Amino acid sequence: MAFASMIIIFTAIILLILGILFVAGLIFLSIGIVKKKSPKNKGKKHPIVFIVIGLLLSLPAVVSIVIVLVTLRITNTKTAIERTQYECVPDKWRNERVQDHQAAQEVLDALLKAADEGDKEAFALNFTPEIQEQSDFDDTLDMFFKSYPEGFSECDIEVGPVGGGGSYNYGHNVLNAGTSIDVVMDGEWYTIGLSFCYENTDNPEKVGVTNFNIMNLEGAAYFNNESNKKPFYFEDEYLICRIMNDQEISARMINGIPFLWTDTPEPKLTEDEMRELLTDYRDKGIGIPEVQDVIGEPNAGIKLFNATGYDYYYELEPKEDGTPQYVHINTSTEKGRIIAAYLCDSENEYYDNLIVK
Repeated sequence: MAFASMIIIFTAIILLILGILFVAGLIFLSIGIVKKKSPKNKGKKHPIVFIVIGLLLSLPAVVSIVIVLVTLRITNTKTAIERTQYECVPDKWRNERVQDHQAAQEVLDALLKAADEGDKEAFALNFTPEIQEQSDFDDTLDMFFKSYPEGFSECDIEVGPVGGGGSYNYGHNVLNAGTSIDVVMDGEWYTIGLSFCYENTDNPEKVGVTNFNIMNLEGAAYFNNESNKKPFYFEDEYLICRIMNDQEISARMINGIPFLWTDTPEPKLTEDEMRELLTDYRDKGIGIPEVQDVIGEPNAGIKLFNATGYDYYYELEPKEDGTPQYVHINTSTEKGRIIAAYLCDSENEYYDNLIVK
């Protein structure tokens, strides 16, 4: 880092000197031209001297600019020629410096284009050589294409925030990133997950996509449920298209999260009725079992693998405009006492509208 800082400072000083010389040269050149045009200086040498000095002072900056422009032109031409040899997006990452967001957008576009065209070879080349060499890669690829719902490349999907990390170690760099995008296609909700390594100076065979998954609402609800019960169960999955239908499982989107859903026969409570019931039960230290005795089983429930409490969801009477709404009940343990409860809908949870205060 110290060496890099010294280079930056040295470059800045050189640019400053060239700039001062160029400005001084323009001043001398302008004065010389004005003096030369003046009739009273006809035949005198000093205007020529000013012009020569101006040209000499500005020459280093002009030469430097020409050299930089020629170098850039040569570099761009060389890069353009090299790019024609790239077979996939990771080939670019191995040869050029890219940013994580740019890398994510490029490889996502390439994957979806190849998938929509049914081009398994072009699709596969975007994964790391390590993954491509796995014994089950071809079977996994076939399963992905068998389930893949065509059309994503026509949706103009834009990558949002990209998270990642890595290490810079004196030129021995390892940079990884990942992103998740929600997409609505033909009225159906999907989520696309992408993880990749876009720089590994010592091991270029590790550069490429490391995980790519597409799930619909039911598939994502199943995944969320199972991955919280068995946190590392899916860690070896590097390519998944999990498309499930509502006859296999039932799912709902609550607070922007897909949940497995169970319809219950009990009548739905209004927001005020649920608030009165839960506030009374919370104040008495009563838990979910007693709630269930009154209003039935929760429609959805989950225990996050990194949390001690449990989360349960009941559907309430819809809003006046017919929009579904729910109550999210957080308990201390499974079937434990009620800690808090919040109003939510399919996209948001309203922390400023506590059902239990």
